[in-house]
Amino acid sequence: MLLKSAYIRLLRLSGRRAVILMAAVFLLLLAAGDSVLLWLQYDQVVDDNTRDAANLTVVLEQQVRQDLELVDGILLNLIHVGSVAPNPAAPGSPYAFAFRPTALIEELRLYDRNGRLRNSAGPVGPEAKDWSRARPFLYHKGLPDSALRIGDPFEEDGTWRYPLSRRISGANGAFNGIAVVLVDMGALARFFRLIDVGTHGSIAIIRRDGLVIARYPPISSSLGASVAKSPIFRTQIAPLAEGMVRGVSVLDGYERIGHFRSVSGLPLIVVVFMDKKDVLAPWWSLVELHAAILGAVAMAVVLLVIFIARQQAILARATAAVLDEQTRLEAITAHLPAALFRRVQDPDGRVHYPFVSIGSDLVLDLPRDKFIENPSALFDRSPQSDRMRLESALRRSAETLTNLGEEFSVAGASGEERWWSVSARPRRLEDGTVVWDGLLMDVSAPKAALAATRTLERRLEAIVDKVPGVVFQRVREPDGRIHYTFLSPAAQSLFGVPSAEVLRDYRNLRMRIAPDDQADFEESFALPEADPGEWNREFRVIGPNGQHRWVRGMATCHRANTSETVWDGIFLDITSQKAAVAATWALQNRIEAVVANTPGVVFECLQTAEGLRFSFLSPQVEQMFGVSLHEALHNFDRIKADIVPEDRPALDAKLLQHGEDLADWVEEFRVQLPGQPLRWIRGTARARRIDAAEIVWNGVFQDITQAKAAEEQAQRAQRNEALVHLTAGVAHEFNNLLTVIQGNLELIEAGQGSPSKLAGATLKAAERGARVIRALQAYARRQSLRPRTGRIGDLLQEVIVLLHSILGSSVKLTLLFPGETWPIHVDWDQLGNTLIALAVKAKEAMPRGGTLAIETANTTLSESQGEAPRGDYVRLMVSDSGEGMAEDMRRHAFDPFYSANVVGGGSDLGLSAVFGFVKQSNGYISLNSREGKGTTVVILLPRAVAPAPSPAQGTALA
Repeated sequence: MLLKSAYIRLLRLSGRRAVILMAAVFLLLLAAGDSVLLWLQYDQVVDDNTRDAANLTVVLEQQVRQDLELVDGILLNLIHVGSVAPNPAAPGSPYAFAFRPTALIEELRLYDRNGRLRNSAGPVGPEAKDWSRARPFLYHKGLPDSALRIGDPFEEDGTWRYPLSRRISGANGAFNGIAVVLVDMGALARFFRLIDVGTHGSIAIIRRDGLVIARYPPISSSLGASVAKSPIFRTQIAPLAEGMVRGVSVLDGYERIGHFRSVSGLPLIVVVFMDKKDVLAPWWSLVELHAAILGAVAMAVVLLVIFIARQQAILARATAAVLDEQTRLEAITAHLPAALFRRVQDPDGRVHYPFVSIGSDLVLDLPRDKFIENPSALFDRSPQSDRMRLESALRRSAETLTNLGEEFSVAGASGEERWWSVSARPRRLEDGTVVWDGLLMDVSAPKAALAATRTLERRLEAIVDKVPGVVFQRVREPDGRIHYTFLSPAAQSLFGVPSAEVLRDYRNLRMRIAPDDQADFEESFALPEADPGEWNREFRVIGPNGQHRWVRGMATCHRANTSETVWDGIFLDITSQKAAVAATWALQNRIEAVVANTPGVVFECLQTAEGLRFSFLSPQVEQMFGVSLHEALHNFDRIKADIVPEDRPALDAKLLQHGEDLADWVEEFRVQLPGQPLRWIRGTARARRIDAAEIVWNGVFQDITQAKAAEEQAQRAQRNEALVHLTAGVAHEFNNLLTVIQGNLELIEAGQGSPSKLAGATLKAAERGARVIRALQAYARRQSLRPRTGRIGDLLQEVIVLLHSILGSSVKLTLLFPGETWPIHVDWDQLGNTLIALAVKAKEAMPRGGTLAIETANTTLSESQGEAPRGDYVRLMVSDSGEGMAEDMRRHAFDPFYSANVVGGGSDLGLSAVFGFVKQSNGYISLNSREGKGTTVVILLPRAVAPAPSPAQGTALA
């Protein structure tokens, strides 16, 4: 009954209303059916993706379980090996396992019950050697449970690691330490990378207490983060062993759906998330498509209703309009600078023109009647190549019914070349006839202008393409409207926006400028109307890759005749220049900070024909030399005012010498500031020649007062040690001398022998004793003599007296002094102490006697040998036939405070003081020794440029 009533009412409606009602009912039914279909599709998409996530969790759970079972097996083997294998390393140094790290396992360790590192799979830092307060150690120490524990991530030696550990228990269950495997859970995260979870999906391993162990994609804040309080973990994951999960991630804020599964036998959960937007993206695209289709159908229905309702009225008005339009068209075509035509091609191929517009005679330069009678009359005046091209285009247009559009040249009545453009649209009639309605236009003038324009454009494009920037023209209309009339294609690479988009709307370029710079950029163009000029601005843009880049815009502003304000200019990328300037400032600040905190005075000194002057001094100069920075920079001699006068000549001589050979300058001198104690200063500098007349010295002055005191104390201790060895030799020597003196006096008293001969022998013995006393006094003298120039032979004459007393009768002393040696500039006391120290240590190396050889010679190095550069040297070589040194002892012979204290191993020289003296004297020392083959020490001292003093001047030990 309801349907019948509705049908009767529909019949009673007018035709227009019936159509509208039926259209509305149709649209409602279509929309309802489409909504049901989309809802079913939504459930299907979510179910499919959840099922995919569940399958992935099964695979990942197996992978994680297998990897950690492998690690646990290695951990159990580590406990077994560590308990049965002895530690062969020396006390205090861990024994390294034969283990090569893998992508997952970084290191193996064993800790004893006190948390001390017992064994390891490689070298470890100081933080790893004591784990007595580490969380894994405390955990196992407090619980008897020996199960595998997956610990919290920790930072050790600057590296983040995950510890997997087990308790080591004794036979009685007592705590004996822990075994640790350090793993890189990032290896699992890198494995996750191979799995496609969409653009914003994620895969994670979570400990049962909510600690994130590994995650992909990685987030720095997720390392060791806890999601225990997350609603997803607390309400969906924690209560179950596996299941579906959905919600917003607390780590990155993305809304996701996925699946989780517990790892069998381990307190771990594998979670696979897929971004909800990624999952529903195809569904939303389907929704948009359906909405578009539904809207299009609705629009079509509405248009159809409107069309039917107005069809009659439109048809009536159209009839009258056609007649009017025909009359108007004939009037217009009669005065058009073009010819309208209709071209007809019959099924048999015959061509004719039933219509050519009035007034075409002037346009075509051909009578209209002749053109209609002979269709090829116009084209016969074209070159053959153009005719063939036109005929081919006409055949193609007839076959495919595509629009015709061609240009061709025609010889004019006076012989000049004219260009024509033909445009026509074809249509095929039922009998196969093809009809073209089109237009013929004379385009000679535009063609010539276009050719000239294109030539000019090509030239301008070539110029613009070579410009290293974006050329632009910006215009402000009198009403305030702004637009760009030109922007070179380089805008795409600089601003990340096509030139066409900026030409369409200038704000597309402004939006690529950094937000903080946009306002200043636009305001900089707001010049007063009467103040055109140069525009120059620097600003930042957000490039195509999202990085900020610096751009400098430069333009010239001028007024156009139309009252427009025009800027012609260029945008330049100055990012590299900005970075270089910033790097230069940062480097300068860093250098200034380093110089300001250097324990010394950093300097740069220029040596020219006018003399020496400082070009740079660090502020510490005032504290070290008592001279203001300004005064020292303007007066080089002022810095020498408080240097001890005795040290100045050697200082000037070294500068003069090294200014010629450009050798490194190292000199020690003393400074005595008013009211302050004496201080030792060491100057070190390296020279480089700028040109023939200018040398630059770069170096540093350092306060070595404490080092000097320590060195003097070491020398005093060395001298006291040598005096102990001298005691026995000197006592034996004086015992022999007293025996000679006493025996001769007894013979004289008894009247036996020749008194004069006995007295002479007694006198010689007394003189020998006096020489021993003088040498001993010189050696025991505590004052530190300054270096001076002399010959080493003079020194040896004095030291030999003590050497015989030190060595005794069991050691044979061999001396080899071939001729005169070159002069050297050294501290002679320290050189004598060096020879005595070497003799004492040599005697210790020869407990059953042997030979000590001392040799001097001049030598010239034609090329560098080790640390010694080429040049002239005096070589001092001391060799013994003792027991020699082991290789480890020989490597450490020059180390400070090193001594093996091996009984009978006297070749363990403890040569740090000797090494320091040689280096301070600008010399070089080397040591060769083998066990059972003796020891040889070679000292090279540079030849002095100043002449040696005469023997009357004396030496350091005279």
